[in-house]
Amino acid sequence: MGIAVSARYLLDTNHLSRAVTPGSLVRQRIAELRMRGVKVGTCVPVLCEIEAGIQQVSRPDLYRLNLERLLRHEEH
Repeated sequence: MGIAVSARYLLDTNHLSRAVTPGSLVRQRIAELRMRGVKVGTCVPVLCEIEAGIQQVSRPDLYRLNLERLLRHEEH
């Protein structure tokens, strides 16, 4: 009897922050992985760092919207 192992990735702050921008290469790669059934996630400390960094971007409302879409697996 074998053990099934599936690929999984845990994104750090650098990768998640680059993936927030629609059309970014990191976001495209995440979408490709998800389409292949690979689990891609992050953790609470990374989300806290992202939230703190949102205060420094020029359009925090748009950044937050793009982050929410990324986390919900939506592409718009």
